[in-house]
Amino acid sequence: MEYRELYKSKVEEIQDLKSQIHILETILRNYLPVVEKKTGN
Repeated sequence: MEYRELYKSKVEEIQDLKSQIHILETILRNYLPVVEKKTGN
């Protein structure tokens, strides 16, 4: 496998993980709004 292909697959993998993290973050913010308020103090 060429470096270019490896790099491309890793970039896609990272973007996929970022979207999963974004979804998780959205869910957590909806279910745990108290956590957001506590960090403000």
